[in-house]
Amino acid sequence: MKKDNIEVGGGCRFHWGAIVGGLGIAYGLLILFAIVLGLVMFKTAVPDAYLPWIAAALGVLALLFGAIGTGRRTRDRGLLHGAVLGVVYVVIALLLTFFLTGLVPALADSLIRLAIGLGVGAIGGMLGVNL
Repeated sequence: MKKDNIEVGGGCRFHWGAIVGGLGIAYGLLILFAIVLGLVMFKTAVPDAYLPWIAAALGVLALLFGAIGTGRRTRDRGLLHGAVLGVVYVVIALLLTFFLTGLVPALADSLIRLAIGLGVGAIGGMLGVNL
């Protein structure tokens, strides 16, 4: 039995190592996307009003690829692993927002982000298992 596998009720194995690997993929891509977005914003005449929407889309895309990576590593229960990855990804992002800016996100906004993270993560996990 691997060290990162946890037996959940009914013989279901949960792979925390795959979740951590997916988080690494997601946040690594997010950093890469942020650098590219910064260069694009600097070199072109893209209005700053589009920045929050572009950043949100790139964050969702990074989460999707991280969840696909998690699904590929686990090879089973992609929906579960991807959904957990999505929730953990959003919780870490909300905590970073709070600690770096001191702003507390609104409850409704946080719940919407959690729902989006859960859905995108679940879809990515299912895609990863089937690739």
